Amino acid sequence: MLNKPPATRLLPCPRCRYDLRGRVVGEHCPECGWTIDTFGPVWWDESLLKRMMLFARVAAIPCWILLLVPLHFIFVVANADFASIEFTFGIFCVLMPIQVIAQAVAMFAMGDTRLGESRARALFWAAIVRVAAFGLAAFVLYLEWSVARDHLLAVSYFVLPLFAVGSDIVTSRVLASLEAEACPILWTKPRTRVKVARGTLWIVYPFLLVPFIGWYFAPIIWTVAMAYCFGELRGVADASRTAARSLRAGAAPLP
Repeated sequence: MLNKPPATRLLPCPRCRYDLRGRVVGEHCPECGWTIDTFGPVWWDESLLKRMMLFARVAAIPCWILLLVPLHFIFVVANADFASIEFTFGIFCVLMPIQVIAQAVAMFAMGDTRLGESRARALFWAAIVRVAAFGLAAFVLYLEWSVARDHLLAVSYFVLPLFAVGSDIVTSRVLASLEAEACPILWTKPRTRVKVARGTLWIVYPFLLVPFIGWYFAPIIWTVAMAYCFGELRGVADASRTAARSLRAGAAPLP
């Protein structure tokens, strides 16, 4: 075991944000005097990484399952079996709440202060906004069917998706920041398809406002993008566990 394991902590000091590149565990931050006490990011804790892996999967799997809705709709159209459209809607009514709740639970569970207070706070409020937007959308539809308040439906069409997509953009940026923080230590680069998936979230809202084509494709893009984001986080957390164990054993950083 090395006396001074490498502080592959190519990140800012958690206290003053000074760049600690090249420092080793036990040394002090030249700016504020903080003692470097971890081999990597503060969130490289075994229990937290295991939790991140678990709940990243919890959030990602319902996203992929939700694609059954557009697939069934294609089947209905291809077979001209429009009587089955109610079944498509039923699938949506079951799977969509599951996806929203699973994602919110995952965000709450991963919003640990060891990620950084700003990240934990962002995940918390993004989850609240996501659930609230979905709940309000369901309530507005209920009012529309029961008392036909069309003005509420019109307002919700423009406002609620904006908040929902905005919360997912915030979430994806938090997940991306974790990946970016770990990548210099893991000697890996973010995968292109995940970067593309995150970028497509910015076109989801304007695409949702396009009748018919946008209504169909925008939710698919949205769902796939979030599935990739959470899937990539699980991979980063898994690689981080391996790297952390290696570093604690005194080995060199992974190539």
